[in-house]
Amino acid sequence: MEKRKSSFANQKNLFIGLTLVGLLTIGLFGLFAVLTPQPAADQIDQGRAGIRPTPRGFTPVEADNGTVGCDPAELQRRIDLNAEMGLPLQIACTGQITLDSPLLIRGDVQIVGSGAQPTTINGQGYAEHLFTLTEGSSLTLRHVELFRAHRWAVYVTPGAELVAHGVVFLWNGSGEHSGAINNEGGSVILRGVVFANNQGSTAIHNAGDLYLSDTAFDDSATRCTQTSAASLNDPQGLCTG
Repeated sequence: MEKRKSSFANQKNLFIGLTLVGLLTIGLFGLFAVLTPQPAADQIDQGRAGIRPTPRGFTPVEADNGTVGCDPAELQRRIDLNAEMGLPLQIACTGQITLDSPLLIRGDVQIVGSGAQPTTINGQGYAEHLFTLTEGSSLTLRHVELFRAHRWAVYVTPGAELVAHGVVFLWNGSGEHSGAINNEGGSVILRGVVFANNQGSTAIHNAGDLYLSDTAFDDSATRCTQTSAASLNDPQGLCTG
């Protein structure tokens, strides 16, 4: 009987000792947390800023036609999403993108043809435009072919910017006041661009700022028409020659 009492007392003392050790440990951790300096709010903001993507910092998304990235509906969704977030969008596509209606450009967008042959954006003679640039937007095209827009391959609204490098405008327009590019008051910069088999009244209608370099016209239509308010930087006389 005495042995049982002694054993019970020992167990009770052990339990009390472990409890005190646990409470002491918790107290020490709490004291350490209170005494540890906390980062200031501006330090936290700087840390967050350090992980934000920088402009033009996106890796191009390579995808074949019909897959996520180059499907017209997915392209438009990504354009809209990035514009709402205030982030630039850069996409690399191969093959052909077929449009029934224009892609509405908002924000800062780059589309790059990534295959051995230029990526073709085809309006099938049905889409009114291939691209409509909204005010304040910017579209950069590289190594692509813009094919068979019903009215204008690219429609540039006032305050928008189009930059084209190594782009071919082919079989665009249908009848009067149609063609490849309609600049209604924005900025258009063309380098190494080709206009061929234009079916409209003019290759370029310019009512804004237009710069051309190393650009070729096949004379299937008037090269350029301009309004009185337009600005033309054409050191080689490409637009009027």
